[in-house]
Amino acid sequence: MDKRSERTSSPDPSLVEELMSRTRRFLADMVADYLKHSLDDVLQWILGRAVRYAFSTSLFIMAAGFLLLGGAEGLIVSGMPAYLAHLTVGATSLLAGLVALKCYYRPSRRE
Repeated sequence: MDKRSERTSSPDPSLVEELMSRTRRFLADMVADYLKHSLDDVLQWILGRAVRYAFSTSLFIMAAGFLLLGGAEGLIVSGMPAYLAHLTVGATSLLAGLVALKCYYRPSRRE
């Protein structure tokens, strides 16, 4: 009788398994690189906008402060008592702030 040698499974992966493994690694690396570059771009865009907004806000606050101070000093120079000039400028700016809040307030619409 002929004895057939039994085929033993080789420890090495087959050609198809090797190809699938390499394809998976390639796709995973490609997706990871794409996400990394996209995330870097988004973070750079967000941080750039945040810095620009912070800088613009600080300039706006400084300009508003000098404008209010100049208005109060102008009223004082025109003959109005100092306390009344400061009260007038403060009340006017408070009223303008309240009007701005009412104009930009958008209630949430939940249906």
